[in-house]
Amino acid sequence: MEFEWHIFLWHITVAVLLVYMCISLAMFLTVRLKLFLLYSMYLFFLSIYIIDKNDYGMVLESTILTRNLNWYVQIVYHFIYFWFTFQFINYFKHFPNQKKYFKIFTFSLLGVGSIAFLICTILQNDSLFLNYFLYLHIPLGLSGFIFILYKILFVKEPMKLFYIPAISFYLIFSLIAVSLTFVFKNYSGIEPISYFYYAVLIETTMFAMGLGIMIKLKFEENMQFQKEVEKLKVNALQNQMNSHFMFNTLNSLKSFIIENEKSTAINYLNKYAKLTRNYLEGGMLEVHSLKDELLAVQLYLDLENQRLNNTINFTMPEIENSLDSKHKIPTHLLIPLIEFAIWKGLFYKKNNKILQLKMQEVNENIEVIISDNGYYNGTKSPKLQDKEIWDGIAIAEKRIKFFNKSNHKPIVLSMDQNKKGGTIKLIIPPLTNSLNGYT
Repeated sequence: MEFEWHIFLWHITVAVLLVYMCISLAMFLTVRLKLFLLYSMYLFFLSIYIIDKNDYGMVLESTILTRNLNWYVQIVYHFIYFWFTFQFINYFKHFPNQKKYFKIFTFSLLGVGSIAFLICTILQNDSLFLNYFLYLHIPLGLSGFIFILYKILFVKEPMKLFYIPAISFYLIFSLIAVSLTFVFKNYSGIEPISYFYYAVLIETTMFAMGLGIMIKLKFEENMQFQKEVEKLKVNALQNQMNSHFMFNTLNSLKSFIIENEKSTAINYLNKYAKLTRNYLEGGMLEVHSLKDELLAVQLYLDLENQRLNNTINFTMPEIENSLDSKHKIPTHLLIPLIEFAIWKGLFYKKNNKILQLKMQEVNENIEVIISDNGYYNGTKSPKLQDKEIWDGIAIAEKRIKFFNKSNHKPIVLSMDQNKKGGTIKLIIPPLTNSLNGYT
């Protein structure tokens, strides 16, 4: 049997359409975007039309009804194609005022075509319906697509990079196929329908590529949105921690004023102002340097120690510049942990209260250890309500949870307290994908 190129193209075209249709339908069921449903419907009706163009004999017996259906199927997929186009290139986003006119135009094409199909079928006149299709429907539809193509040339729309070549190839090659079939009937080259197969293969492949890029962009947009949501949540938790600390500190200031310790109150207020400034300056940052965190901790410890009549002996680590530039830490994360050690443990120690903060690099991570010799007996603190202390820990744990969603390696917090003292251990890996730009 002699090899015939147009038959080979028919097989390829049908196979490609069915594959694209299945993928598009699966994407619609997954992401529920109307765009994929429209593309699936377009491919379905286009496949019906092309399947009937085989050289093995018509799928349906050739009658006036089936010949009219052949043209009517094209009217249907042209209608779907218009609305797929509008979705694909976000046409009405760029030209919102044209929506009602195109709605009238496309539904009129479908409605008039449907009426013409019914009348011509009832009258048993397939030539009349063919003339309607060739000399009214195609010119009107073609003018609509050319208008859309012209308008989209002048707007900033990423999908037009796929739409313009796709629709251009489709229109040109389809017109060649129609012209060779109905106008230049003595043409003796390759089968005219082959040009239509070329048009369909190029067009559907361009659209498939565009839809793939669109899904990628949607995914990236969704990821960015999720990051923004996480940032808002982290900022909200940061603000909760700020207000939590400020409320407790102002209570202490009030106590100094009531007890008429004016000089102590002024000194305390000065330290409080410095720490408040530190909070405000760092409040919009998700992470900051180790030295910035230690500065905030130092200011906080000075305040809390003053509230306890300077009875706590605390030691702070020295951070080398190389380590400070290499690692970051969630802003003010250590303060609620220090607060817990002071008010749940050291407060109950009668004398020789010791608090140590160690910070070192271990296996590319920063290891923070807060140790104290406090007495953890489960008694509620008379100067700081139990709920307020645990609120600070809860906020810190929530912040760590949100960090761990976007970081490759998790931040690990462990706490161990007894009547002989307490240890809080924090393992902080290199922070990546930070919402305030740090990697």
